[in-house]
Amino acid sequence: MYGEITVKDDDAIICRDEIQPYKRDESLIWLGQDSEHTHLVAKPNEDTLYIVADDVPKAKQIEDQFPSIYHYIVFMNRRSRL
Repeated sequence: MYGEITVKDDDAIICRDEIQPYKRDESLIWLGQDSEHTHLVAKPNEDTLYIVADDVPKAKQIEDQFPSIYHYIVFMNRRSRL
């Protein structure tokens, strides 16, 4: 099992040891960072992974979503190969 996943030449990181409540909305779980102002979060007991921005109002914070963390990892892997 992996403790950390990073994407080459990208800011994206998922680190098992840093999972915690998301500081801007504690109803969400912070799983990692997508870029400087976007974070990877999930709702408790749900598979959907959300990419949320921290520099916009809460109502507009969801920038993208994936059915699961595995879908996000596959997407990032393919994107890094382009």
